[in-house]
Amino acid sequence: MFFFPKPVETEELISQISQYLQLYWIYEISANSTNPTDKIQLPANIATLLAPSPKELQSLHLAARIGDIDAIQEEANRIQELDISYKPFTDKLLQLVEEMNESAILKLVQQAIEDNL
Repeated sequence: MFFFPKPVETEELISQISQYLQLYWIYEISANSTNPTDKIQLPANIATLLAPSPKELQSLHLAARIGDIDAIQEEANRIQELDISYKPFTDKLLQLVEEMNESAILKLVQQAIEDNL
């Protein structure tokens, strides 16, 4: 249970509701918004990562198999541009790229391919 002093701060209330109910909010784009990340807000701990089709993952899989970190990063950025719903997947992928965790990258990509077959 949580307490909010009056006047209630809307952002804080929404944040707490999201945290306790494990929700994520999809926001409508405002007319004056130019930032593509304003389209959707997703929590970092989202359980399921929506990945593109195995066909879209072919180049990424090849780069992961040979350990080409630069190509993996380029492919992650390309996939992120395809659809905003892939953002949690590409964010996780880019996090592993920063950590230089090649085995985890390969495992993530292979799992994404298997899940989409």
